[in-house]
Amino acid sequence: MQLRTGAWEANIDGVEATLSIVSVDPAGIVTGQLVNYSDPTIVINGLWDDTAQRLTFLTNATAAGGGGSPSREFFEAYLISTPQRPAPGQDIVWTLAGSVQSIGHGSLGTHLSNARRSRFGWFAQISEVS
Repeated sequence: MQLRTGAWEANIDGVEATLSIVSVDPAGIVTGQLVNYSDPTIVINGLWDDTAQRLTFLTNATAAGGGGSPSREFFEAYLISTPQRPAPGQDIVWTLAGSVQSIGHGSLGTHLSNARRSRFGWFAQISEVS
């Protein structure tokens, strides 16, 4: 199952954002943006593993307001469909669920990483209406 393009409603450690998947090429190269997670919008380039149903991407941006040093976060998520085996013509909710690892000091969203906590949960959803 190819990764769906479009605007996914995301929640990254409690921060509501939009994961906009613009394209997924045949080699699994993903392009898109994270909107309303940081200022400015973060351009993402990642990888889609169709066999594992896994999306990975790395962010590299300055935190909101432009202050501080650049932050990097590594996102990983797996694709889940609800229902798992939809009947023909049935609506499907696609969910990416996984973790984000903050690399370095601080982070882009409202969470702040430190030596005790540097990994956070995240998910994104998009609906396919039949």
